[in-house]
Amino acid sequence: MNTLKREEIVGAVMLGFGIVFFLVAGFKATLPAGVDPGDLAAVGLFFIMMGMVFYFPSLLQDAAGNTSTMRVVVFMVTSVFVILTVKVGWNAKNLEELAITESWRWVLASLLGGKVLQSYVEKGTEPRKPSADAKLSKQALDELKRGASV
Repeated sequence: MNTLKREEIVGAVMLGFGIVFFLVAGFKATLPAGVDPGDLAAVGLFFIMMGMVFYFPSLLQDAAGNTSTMRVVVFMVTSVFVILTVKVGWNAKNLEELAITESWRWVLASLLGGKVLQSYVEKGTEPRKPSADAKLSKQALDELKRGASV
């Protein structure tokens, strides 16, 4: 029988809370006065994202099973951006109200660029297997050399 670990139970509870908050935010008419549904949606999304981290810890682990600092940073910054966007966008009536400022664009671009660079560097340290194209090219060169020597 497959039993859940303590972290997975915490993650499942957080996911449940997040879904409940998100659903409650969807029913604006039932909320008491002064409660912003965008705030509830953002809190719900926070619980959902954190619940995913606890329930699926491999989201933040590298190939060796260690927690990757870069993945944690990317997840944190992306979470902040998504949560703020949901909070602001929940009550937005059109896309002009949901404009992304220039500073956020640079933060996201540098963050994702850093992740790409890190991924490229990590792949460069692993031994590479020759691709099928490389094998075919080597065979073609060998045949050309044999043909030229005949």
